[in-house]
Amino acid sequence: MTVFQHNASGRNVVYWTGGTGEWDNDGNDGYHWVCDEKILGRHDSPTENDIALIKNDGFVKARPGPYWDASYRVHRLILGDEKTYGALWIAKSDLLVGEDIVLGPEYSSGEENYGFIRMDPGSFIKAENIYAGLRGTGQIFVNGGEIETDNMTVGVHSKANGYVHLSGHEELAEINCKKTAVIGDSGKGEVFVSQGGLFKADRLIVGKKSGSTGIVTVSGNDSKIKANSIEIGSKSENALMKLTAGGSSQSDTLYVGKDTGSKGAVSVSGKGSNVKTNCGHIGVLGDGSLNIMDGGSLILNKLYIASLEGGTGAVTVSGKESLLEVETGDTFLGYVGTGTMEISEEGLVRTSGNFYVGNSEISNGTVMVSGLGSRLETRDTFIGRYGNGK
Repeated sequence: MTVFQHNASGRNVVYWTGGTGEWDNDGNDGYHWVCDEKILGRHDSPTENDIALIKNDGFVKARPGPYWDASYRVHRLILGDEKTYGALWIAKSDLLVGEDIVLGPEYSSGEENYGFIRMDPGSFIKAENIYAGLRGTGQIFVNGGEIETDNMTVGVHSKANGYVHLSGHEELAEINCKKTAVIGDSGKGEVFVSQGGLFKADRLIVGKKSGSTGIVTVSGNDSKIKANSIEIGSKSENALMKLTAGGSSQSDTLYVGKDTGSKGAVSVSGKGSNVKTNCGHIGVLGDGSLNIMDGGSLILNKLYIASLEGGTGAVTVSGKESLLEVETGDTFLGYVGTGTMEISEEGLVRTSGNFYVGNSEISNGTVMVSGLGSRLETRDTFIGRYGNGK
């Protein structure tokens, strides 16, 4: 087994000896931080120059106290090791990490060696990179507060499991990834956003590499995903974004089933659940599917279903008040690949531009409208523009 290098930078590694206690030793009856096998004295705890390693089934509380403030600084934070877990609870406090936060650095079959962070309202965490499940299991529960990071990866290596739960509870609950968020890199990653939580990233990738699993669920009014670019199934065969009960996503570009061999799916269900994007690609080089049902909606300016050769895209719109609307541009069903669209049970597809079915010489497009009240509304419809359409 390859061991994760806790101290690759040559800095002091400060270990947690086990049990439950305060981050600041002023709040502890005993001393729980150890450096070079020496117990740190009262008033001592990890500093901004140290690597803090919470292990030995330890549970650390970072919160205000009668003799210490509510701001903590470390160079790097690691939770868990190859045999034991490490947990951190942060409440009404700031945790500023100069480099990385790593939860679940090692995989070991049968061992409870996970890393865990719980955040309560009024808390703030800042780090360059966050890895939830590096080789083992990592879990982050944000019950309020804010996380700010350049990059977040959930489920890094092939045996890793990562889980992030972001829940507002009528309080600010936000994760802000200034660069890239990867949900399922080579392992399994899952993000659940509920009760008004907001997950933001410049680029969001769900299911990055072949063999990975990536799942994002957004549920409840005011719960939202926002990104410049969203990719559901970059190379993964098992990638899903699910919006329910008023959850929403907003992006400039949406790719579903991006690369060859990938399989990505987007499900939008329930009144108020919606996806808004400028340009949507359902099945680029891979297999992409979009299912809008029970009052969900997708609103965008351009839509390409089966964008490139080898890509397959399938879109279904079913149920009363279910809507797919292209506001300004054209819709291509089978742009270069093979695309299908099914409208049923009073579903509505509406485009202000033209609707092309079988756009290129090698493309295939099929549209089906069934059931009383189901509608396809377009400016002009072209069946088999240059390819095969029906």
